[in-house]
Amino acid sequence: MKNIVPTMNKRLNNQTTPEEFQLKQPPSPCITLVKARNEIRQS
Repeated sequence: MKNIVPTMNKRLNNQTTPEEFQLKQPPSPCITLVKARNEIRQS
């Protein structure tokens, strides 16, 4: 799990869309956590 999150953040920061990201990665609770964290950061 520790290795997955930085990789996800890097991909999201490279402007991979959520749709593209989910095609590359199997669905994971981490995706929801990262999305929620990003939304909190933006608001």
